[in-house]
Amino acid sequence: MSAKTPQTKQAQTKEFELLLKTGKRATQAGNKVGAQALFRFLTRQYPTEGSAWLALAEVTTNEVEREEALAHASKLDFPSQPRKPSFSSFLLRFVSWLGPLIALLSLGILLWMQFTNVVDQQIAVKQREQLVGAVTKTPILPSPTARPRPRPLELGNVVTFENWQVTLNRPEYAMVISQTVGYLPPQGQWILVLPAIGNTATVSRVLPLELFALSDAQGRWYQPHPQASANYLAVYGRGKRGDLALGETLPSGGGMFSVPILFDLPSDASGLLLAVGQAPEGLALPGAAGSARSP
Repeated sequence: MSAKTPQTKQAQTKEFELLLKTGKRATQAGNKVGAQALFRFLTRQYPTEGSAWLALAEVTTNEVEREEALAHASKLDFPSQPRKPSFSSFLLRFVSWLGPLIALLSLGILLWMQFTNVVDQQIAVKQREQLVGAVTKTPILPSPTARPRPRPLELGNVVTFENWQVTLNRPEYAMVISQTVGYLPPQGQWILVLPAIGNTATVSRVLPLELFALSDAQGRWYQPHPQASANYLAVYGRGKRGDLALGETLPSGGGMFSVPILFDLPSDASGLLLAVGQAPEGLALPGAAGSARSP
């Protein structure tokens, strides 16, 4: 019998790859026992092939054998069979870039909040300047136009003019107030008048600013402040210190609504009378005399 001819390196490599593929196909087909036997044979015949040890570690059910196979594989260099990254390594990489991302997002939110706060403050300052400027640039002065003083009516009477009805039920509904109205300080002192007003027309109508005027005993006339009525309701609340503001719409039907009207008067004004349009009667304001009070 002739001696067995030694295999060349190339032939050994082809044989190893063929047997390795055969074992993997057996594993995929569910023949793990056959695959285990084939991979054990490969580790004995080709002990320097790390892929054989890895293949055995994947199919063996023996924990000791698996650990030994993995230990052998870790010592060998087999670039053709790279190990797949584990879930734990993927999780670590994920956390490593997630942390900086959260930090960047948090920084962005903080910067945005600071920016919006600055913008809100600038808007508030500008609104305050506009409101204060409205007082300082357009002072409420007595009207130079001479007009007859209406005949004064006592509290509880109703003054009617062009389907508007106006009445004042209590003395305290006309008073001097000490506070600013929102951001509006008076040049003299605020006189608050809180009449009940009804619209007897057949349609809803805007309550005009020029419907009202205030006359004092010195013959001076004053117009309502154009912004103070709405500011007063914004500060003290609708339904508590009034229902509607000057310049707003009153529904038809004659229902009575409380409307705050504010006048900026000098401190020496006395004998005040509320005029309604060109009505011949006006409402006397005895409560507007005396020291300033809180509204």
